[in-house]
Amino acid sequence: MTAADSSGNAPDAILGAGAAWTTGQVGEHVLHLDGTGNGNADIPAPVVDTSRSFTVSAWVKLDSAQG
Repeated sequence: MTAADSSGNAPDAILGAGAAWTTGQVGEHVLHLDGTGNGNADIPAPVVDTSRSFTVSAWVKLDSAQG
């Protein structure tokens, strides 16, 4: 399964066996990671020039705050 790049600037992400699309609180396009080593989305080429300034953000819903 893949996560398609809609910007036209980078390749699609390849979803691991522990990653799947699900319905979120606001919309249908939520990536669910099952917490295993296979719960990932791999992009096979660089998408950020880390030699320059950039910003990263994420919305995360924790099932538990322990651990």
